[in-house]
Amino acid sequence: MCLRAGIARPYMPVGADSISARELRHNPIFTYYTVFSPIIQSQKGEISMQIKRLSPAACEELYHTALPRDFPAAELKPFAEIQRLLDAGVYEPLLLTDDAGARLAYAWQVVLPGQRTALLDYFAVRYDLRGSGVGTAALGLVRDYDAMRVYDLVLECEHPAEAPDPSIARRRIGFYLRAGARATALESRVFGTRYAVLALPCGGTVPDAALCKELRTLYKVMVPHPYYRGQVIFYGS
Repeated sequence: MCLRAGIARPYMPVGADSISARELRHNPIFTYYTVFSPIIQSQKGEISMQIKRLSPAACEELYHTALPRDFPAAELKPFAEIQRLLDAGVYEPLLLTDDAGARLAYAWQVVLPGQRTALLDYFAVRYDLRGSGVGTAALGLVRDYDAMRVYDLVLECEHPAEAPDPSIARRRIGFYLRAGARATALESRVFGTRYAVLALPCGGTVPDAALCKELRTLYKVMVPHPYYRGQVIFYGS
């Protein structure tokens, strides 16, 4: 549980597993998406960014090599659960790369067909690029990628009041707010951890009450039934 979202895949021809923002904007095949300029000005210089959907095998490799460095162990769900969601077609592991294919960031999402909200499950920027502006640009590209599918991308951040390091929790929330997210009146408690719920507008805005209802539905898909009751709780709606 970290900074979280998923699926309703764009139609892509066979082999087209990597799409640049420019291709999304100009190729009529990708009419469901409006993703803007891939050229990003950062403290590291000018960077061209594109989105690639990882294969299940590549997703598992990144899970084992990058996520343990980027997230506390308590926030990592077993990969078997991610595989279950991949198999169900509701999990979308996105990799943001430069033109050479080097990883800049990743954003793993959960999206249910017919819902107006998606949940950003894991989002992290490569360690040496943090603080350079790449994170804000990457999140903006994901937002634009999702804009024709969902209204809001839901972000869960560990609540500063109960986080092991409140200053880090506040910085995470501040990052998302500066990137355009809005604070909601909602909170969640998932397997004992308290989260503040934010929403990043993509194609619109969902009222808090409706957002909470959709978030409950998302979690009922993400968390097997025997574990959901009493372990996934929402407040503020």
